Amino acid sequence: MSTEVPLAQEEFRAHALEALGEYRGVVMLEDRNRQFRSGGGPVGVVGYHQRGAMHEPHVEWFPWTTTRNRLRCTVAYLQSRRHAKWISAILIRCSDADASWFWRLREFVPIYRVGRIPWGRPGGGEVLFAIRGKGRA
Repeated sequence: MSTEVPLAQEEFRAHALEALGEYRGVVMLEDRNRQFRSGGGPVGVVGYHQRGAMHEPHVEWFPWTTTRNRLRCTVAYLQSRRHAKWISAILIRCSDADASWFWRLREFVPIYRVGRIPWGRPGGGEVLFAIRGKGRA
């Protein structure tokens, strides 16, 4: 039985700013989900780095997020960024264990495996994927 106390709005804001402060921008992902009375709400948050025309996102999913939420939000986010005129490439870094998720996304988004760093993460390797954007480098 959990004894966690919900954070007040200001406490949440302070924790969120601390955790997401390293990113250039932050996007809230929303989708339909039974956890909300209204039928939908936030399911994840994306922080991203922008280096010139290269976009590098990192997502954190909320505990109530379903696999369907993750798939729909990931595809929608990547498609929107892929068609942005200010992005020429999207670089995605993931662990070896998460690479199969991005192979699954190839059905919906033109994503390519571009490399692997054998000792890129603690406890395993890191796989790099890329998506070509509509912008100019």
